Amino acid sequence: MKEEGTRNRVISLLGGQMTARLLATALRFGLAVVIIQSCGVGTFGGYALILSLLLLSESLLDFGLADWVARSISASPDRTRSLLASMMRARLVLFPLAAVLLIGAAIAVSGESDLLGPALLGVVELIVYGGILYYRSLLKAAMRMDREAIAELCGLILSLPAYGWVVSNGGGVTELVACYLASRVGFLGFVAWLGKRDFVRPEVVESRPAAMLLREVGPLGVSMMLVAIHTTLDPVMVAAFLDPYSVGILAGCQRLLLLMLLLTVPISDLLLPILARFHGQGGASFAKGVALGASVFAFLSGGLFAGFHGGSEFLLGLLGSEMLEGNPLFRLLCAACLLRGLALISGPTLVAAGRLDLALKITALLVAVKVVLLVIALRMFGLIGAGYAMVAGEILNLLISMAVVRHVVERSVGLGRSLGLGLAAGLAAGLACLLPFDGSFAAGMLAGISYLVLCIMIGLLNRGFVEEFLAMVKTHGSEEAP
Repeated sequence: MKEEGTRNRVISLLGGQMTARLLATALRFGLAVVIIQSCGVGTFGGYALILSLLLLSESLLDFGLADWVARSISASPDRTRSLLASMMRARLVLFPLAAVLLIGAAIAVSGESDLLGPALLGVVELIVYGGILYYRSLLKAAMRMDREAIAELCGLILSLPAYGWVVSNGGGVTELVACYLASRVGFLGFVAWLGKRDFVRPEVVESRPAAMLLREVGPLGVSMMLVAIHTTLDPVMVAAFLDPYSVGILAGCQRLLLLMLLLTVPISDLLLPILARFHGQGGASFAKGVALGASVFAFLSGGLFAGFHGGSEFLLGLLGSEMLEGNPLFRLLCAACLLRGLALISGPTLVAAGRLDLALKITALLVAVKVVLLVIALRMFGLIGAGYAMVAGEILNLLISMAVVRHVVERSVGLGRSLGLGLAAGLAAGLACLLPFDGSFAAGMLAGISYLVLCIMIGLLNRGFVEEFLAMVKTHGSEEAP
């Protein structure tokens, strides 16, 4: 009974979290559609740029503190009050840095002060986000991350009337950022209400100096900053070299791809503890788990790539007729996402093996290479150059990831199935391009079906593979239950 109760609680936690995040992503996509069609691609580009800079500033404000404090509270519950006080002191140091980063970057990439007003609203959002992070640590320590996801969804829903009023009156970037701020205020209110049972007041007397804590979380914070830079680099560089309209085209394509990438997140969360256990058992089990995980990532990414690439014009048309000119870019971004999917296994593998240092070095290298590629490609080819740069960067990421996985596992890893699945997806997408109705909904469906048929015919997808993966998950679940 205890085992069943534990399993049901885990399923409920993951189910609530993923459902809330999926609904929030769908709502944001719907908002992107409405903003582009009502306010124009250029206005949406400016709004998306501010949100990208906010993501970067938020990662600096967090700097890994939320996760570090959550783990520390779980390990030493009696130190909760002092840990929270230490976190608050550190955030007081980080806040002015994050605010300066946001305002400075907004002025720098726009080349003028047009984004100063939205950036100042963003500074207010950073204050609100600091409160959200406080509850994030408490809810993570209590294993109630679903409440945070639900609170974020509720805050977004609460702001929908404001968004509706702004777009119906032809509002600009400042008004849209004000709506985003309203959603974050709602987020904070709901997370405070849902997390009131877990709320703990900080105790300043026993807290640690901010400098000492920041030094301790430094590697984690730098890693989070590098990931944020890698994520936000594309719209920021496009804004610096081109214009808000181009940022809007790029951001619209990326909104569509978020739906594609979101489906791989629960697989990554599921694989991490499994691979960690296999790493402790020995090389053979670890290598088999890595190979199976890589195949699952490749299968999902391949199917989504074939469908999205084949139905690209239909999908972009959902955002508005102006977005159709971004079809070549969107197809390149789909290819970049496929390559990223083939390399996704490296993340859980490195974390499971305790090689965060190696992950940090790889991320730093990829960020540096991406900057160079974007500068060259945007100057030579314009907006489509962003797609070329992303594909080139993901090819490098895939090559590095394959080498690193073999190095960490310390034996040959059967990644042939993963590469085969990627090739099958490319072939299915290529066949769809030959159709007279290429880019339509029907072409996307046929590309997805062709991919499945190819995988089955070649033997890449069979009952044995599915049963192996399910057996691995089932075995881990029964071992984890107390």
